[in-house]
Amino acid sequence: MCKGSSVLINTAADPGTTYRWTGPNNFTSNIGLLSVSPDVTSTYTVTAQRGNCTAVTRDVTVTVIQPATVTVNGDLTVCQLGRAILTAVGTAPEGVNQTYTWDWALTGQRGETSNQASISAGPIRQQTRFFLTYTWGPNCGKIVKTVDVNVYPIPNITGLTVDPADAVTKGVPLGSSVKVTVNTSQPVPAGSTFTWSANLKPISGNTQTIQHSPTENPTTYRVQITTPNNCTAFTLNPVSVIVLLPAHDIPNAFTPNGDNRNDFFNVVYTGNVEIVDFQVFNRWGERVYNNSNNKQGWDGTNGGQPALSDVYIYKIIVRYPDGTTFNRTGEVTLIR
Repeated sequence: MCKGSSVLINTAADPGTTYRWTGPNNFTSNIGLLSVSPDVTSTYTVTAQRGNCTAVTRDVTVTVIQPATVTVNGDLTVCQLGRAILTAVGTAPEGVNQTYTWDWALTGQRGETSNQASISAGPIRQQTRFFLTYTWGPNCGKIVKTVDVNVYPIPNITGLTVDPADAVTKGVPLGSSVKVTVNTSQPVPAGSTFTWSANLKPISGNTQTIQHSPTENPTTYRVQITTPNNCTAFTLNPVSVIVLLPAHDIPNAFTPNGDNRNDFFNVVYTGNVEIVDFQVFNRWGERVYNNSNNKQGWDGTNGGQPALSDVYIYKIIVRYPDGTTFNRTGEVTLIR
């Protein structure tokens, strides 16, 4: 029985029978259908006798369920879209039935319920109040507790943009750099950190916009924003940049006749290609050109005079932005 209530401890009484009850604290009674209301668990003894028949003695113990209490964790603050761990601990003694009912509802939404002492609720999008209803025994009591779960806001990443924009569709030469910016639906809290990666490899930069030289084709950028409260936002839609790998070739003839067609002997290339060395020799091993203008190439002169139509030997060193170096030698025919 619950403390404060009464219980009938003899369910039937015979009018021709006498009853004598004894109990704690010098309790006595001659009532057949006895109802008691002890404050603590107590044992009562009854002796029943009918006429000259042998008396019968029996004991009954009344277990008194004391008032219980319940504690819950204090108010919490979680990252937006995170989960809240809520725990309740009741003091009803072992063996006494106790129930925990958590209820919560967001504004304009249907509430949820969980019948567990501890729950993990989420994702939490906004401030939410949780109600715990704790009961024990056979309806011995009910306690309601509240827990407020507040939210640390995190920026919602809406996408990444690249400058130049056509790097996404047309590409950029290897060795060129691009600017990548993370866009959010709300301002990024001051003190937040930005962790950037290219093809899942960390790259330098701790700002909302970074400048980077992509080296792989394609190069895919992602970013993670971490707020001062250690809440994180991740890129759901990464952006990829096309990288145009360099290429080069060396012609085997040229015609320096002033018609603006094949007037110079030079490396033909696409992308960012560096001509490190460019030398041309005649058949007697005399150098006729020594990298004086590697953007233009050899104009077919030697010492300011037109060189003879002949086969010449070249030695050219070409280097790509990633450090790859090509040592090229071969023949070129000057045709007049």
